[in-house]
Amino acid sequence: MNTECNRFPEIEKYLFIIIFLSLSFFYHGAGWNSEARMAQIYSVVEEGTLEITRFADQTRDIAVKDGRIFPNKSPGSSLIGVPVYFVLYHLQKMAGLSPQSDPFIILTDAYMIKIFS
Repeated sequence: MNTECNRFPEIEKYLFIIIFLSLSFFYHGAGWNSEARMAQIYSVVEEGTLEITRFADQTRDIAVKDGRIFPNKSPGSSLIGVPVYFVLYHLQKMAGLSPQSDPFIILTDAYMIKIFS
């Protein structure tokens, strides 16, 4: 039996843990690029649309089409974060919290979305 092949799952687990912990520790906050993606995640979960007109004041990475504002990013990476925020948003709403008005919740949600997506 070749023991060399059996080591790969262990290496993958260790790499995942190292990358996850380093991303968690070295969280870099937000910029226009990140805020455009976060605005699209918020819009998809809260409003069911890809446009970010409501969140346009948070970023300058925008594209305007027929008076509607969209991020000038492809939606793929934003859609990866949608399931994470969907769960967070609905749990917070069930707990009676206001996910878009409390700055601590907004920051925590952004951190969790970036870590788990």
